[in-house]
Amino acid sequence: MPNGADADRDLRTLRQLLAAATEGIDAEHFMLTHATLTGSTRRYRERVYCYELYHQLRRCWPPDFPYSLDGEPDKRNHQWFEGELSNVNPDLIIHRLGVMEHNLCAVEVKPASAKPYKLRADITGLKLLVSPPVDYGLGILLVYGGCRPAKLQNARTQCGARVEVWWHEAPGIPARPVG
Repeated sequence: MPNGADADRDLRTLRQLLAAATEGIDAEHFMLTHATLTGSTRRYRERVYCYELYHQLRRCWPPDFPYSLDGEPDKRNHQWFEGELSNVNPDLIIHRLGVMEHNLCAVEVKPASAKPYKLRADITGLKLLVSPPVDYGLGILLVYGGCRPAKLQNARTQCGARVEVWWHEAPGIPARPVG
């Protein structure tokens, strides 16, 4: 885990990047319109949202930011990801390539329509990722879409100190940390 003043600065920068990137996600990528037998419908599609989030993050990523952004890295057969960690595969990671001492953040994304057990599973995974041996500095559960505040607060109460819940309520506005 990064530590000290540099880590605090880098986490502040990351939070600013995440807010800016989510603000850049448009309605087309927030909810996917797809054809049905009788016309079309709109649905949350986590993968579409994640790809656009990755794209928006890359667009605003400072060239001098000392971390890499990777989408849904495959951690199978990785020596640090055994046991409980073997099935943890975050949507995004912010880290320094090739070293385990500088894992800044792991991000899990879920639509607001996700069942509570899916949110719990991602929170459990993030809690593992911010603990030794991988020891990411921060875990973020990013929930997007219309949602009752109680659902977000309930998720937040399950998180612990180094996992945050963020809410991206609608296209064109930035996500923000929950309570």
